[in-house]
Amino acid sequence: MLRLVPRLLAVFAILLGPALAVAGLPAPSFLPGQPMLVGNQVLMIWNPVPGAAGYVVFRNGEPVGRTTANQYLEPAPEASGTYRYQVAAEDASGLRGELSEPGVVKIQHIEPPKRVVAWPDPASGTIGVLWDQVDGAVIYNVYRSADGAPFALVASVQDVTYVDGDVQAGVRYAYRITARDATGAESGPSAEVEAQAARPERARRDELVFRALPTREVYRLERLGTDDLREVSFLGLGPAGKLWVVTPRTGRIHRLDRDGIEEAVLGPFVAEATGYALRPHKLGFADDGDLFVTDALNGVLARLSPAGELRWARGILTPPPQNAEVWEGFPDRVRSLPATPSSVALVGDEIWVTDQRFQLLYRFSQQGELLGYLTHGRRKSERFRLPGVGEVAAFPDGRVLLTFPLSHYAAVFDRELQLLAELGADVRGYVGGFVGIHGAQPLEGGRVLLTDPAVGSVQVFDAASGAYLYHLAGPEPRPDPAYDQRADFAYHKPNMAVTDGRGRFWLYDAAARALVCLEQAGPVTPPPGGE
Repeated sequence: MLRLVPRLLAVFAILLGPALAVAGLPAPSFLPGQPMLVGNQVLMIWNPVPGAAGYVVFRNGEPVGRTTANQYLEPAPEASGTYRYQVAAEDASGLRGELSEPGVVKIQHIEPPKRVVAWPDPASGTIGVLWDQVDGAVIYNVYRSADGAPFALVASVQDVTYVDGDVQAGVRYAYRITARDATGAESGPSAEVEAQAARPERARRDELVFRALPTREVYRLERLGTDDLREVSFLGLGPAGKLWVVTPRTGRIHRLDRDGIEEAVLGPFVAEATGYALRPHKLGFADDGDLFVTDALNGVLARLSPAGELRWARGILTPPPQNAEVWEGFPDRVRSLPATPSSVALVGDEIWVTDQRFQLLYRFSQQGELLGYLTHGRRKSERFRLPGVGEVAAFPDGRVLLTFPLSHYAAVFDRELQLLAELGADVRGYVGGFVGIHGAQPLEGGRVLLTDPAVGSVQVFDAASGAYLYHLAGPEPRPDPAYDQRADFAYHKPNMAVTDGRGRFWLYDAAARALVCLEQAGPVTPPPGGE
């Protein structure tokens, strides 16, 4: 009879679940940071209990699994909510010890955008798509169907707008948008919207003369180490001519030499590995080689050493509600949204950071102190509100380059934001004009390189006058046979491009999901002044 007592107790312990804890084995204790969400799974690790033959895992008071190891992994619950996990040890006879202190995991499944709008632009022959922001989203996927064909992914963007330049007049296109969070989880599709592309208006006869710089491909990379290039949020040239690439999906920063050889990888910046958490978005470069890093997901600006050590990190706060100059024209619901820092550059001895959502720039000292906000520029004596700023970059002489992708132009300012030159403003067509600027680089000699993924163009301008100089083209420098306002270029969605100023270019082609290196293959044709 006495032999049956332990077995009976074990049976009652199983039947009564966490309500019954038999003295003997102590409660396990979770390791710091456990349990935690890893992708679409919940991971929990605890300290082993001496004498334990196994462990029972509970979720919200109900047993969900058993293991003989001191860790457990299960699929994340399908419903959003807060989940409490506990663990109890069992001995060889099945007697269960005390329950651990609960560890909490919050599950927030990403939702699709609730409102999506699509409209044709007859001036450019493109279709614009706009949608509501989704809480927790870091990337939006754009899916498209042409005349009832199956939907296919055409772009992954970090903004809430997309300009589709790869359309044909008279064809009806349907769009769906999904959101992705920092773990890579993708929402379901949004409601479907449709628009019919219109034939673009022809440029006037007095428009700019098309010029092209022939290039040929040197190499292309579809992976950096273990990271594929499905998403790249930054491509730039840093000190000593090194190439820097940010892959936001993995949270890593890559440094390459000019031949595409990876020299260093920084990140991912998770607390368990580095002592701090950071989701890199875009980079800027300090004079001493340090990196300025924006984290759009968490609203953070950080300064890192070249080896990835944290110098400082600052949470970016939007201006206070009583700042009437900043919030002029903004509804109350927008004022309560968090900051979304994007492009960052060292301008003189200050750090300037863009926030396209709020049409402003943040000014920081190099020690991370917030100095103020920039919201207005001057055109001669006229003061004007800056449109949504996409990229900020600085010339060595102190001038500042700002891009306004939703307003389809870029501009050069002095440090007091006095307008010096406009690039692409009031230009019809793609020669010297834009649909959606995504990348910008000031060059030596007072020139500017600008990319427009919506129409697949990379153009160079004169920064002093704003004059269009030439397009990047393929080996044969000619206009696209389908539309002579853009170059015959094999790279259909160049999201970003940079050059060393000595005939070598690097671009990220979002359509091919590849980093491509090009080199100059001849002079600009026709030469300036020779047409």
